[in-house]
Amino acid sequence: MPLTESQFRLTAEAAISKLEDVLYAASERYGYDIDRKENTLEIHFEEPEPATFVISPNIAARQIWISALANSHKFNWAEERSDFIHHKTGEALVSAVSRLMAEQLGAEPDLLLENS
Repeated sequence: MPLTESQFRLTAEAAISKLEDVLYAASERYGYDIDRKENTLEIHFEEPEPATFVISPNIAARQIWISALANSHKFNWAEERSDFIHHKTGEALVSAVSRLMAEQLGAEPDLLLENS
């Protein structure tokens, strides 16, 4: 059964807050900055090239969207996994962000997973 709007808002807020905590834990080690504007997270990189990733809920679609590396990634709530999952690959939200950040930074793909 799909989430109601209020359920989605609460679930997305919890997922984005968890992701924010994981990102902060690794930020000094990997040298990026995080800005939180309401329910949107922005990750700012200066090295090796300037870039910004944007992670935000899309209430109408009941998805969390990530804009990163010139691509859009959409995540649906999967009750059976208690997580937001990429709509095509099945990758979990934190895992996907970790992989995308590793691509940006030229680091190991699990750079955030050790902190989650």
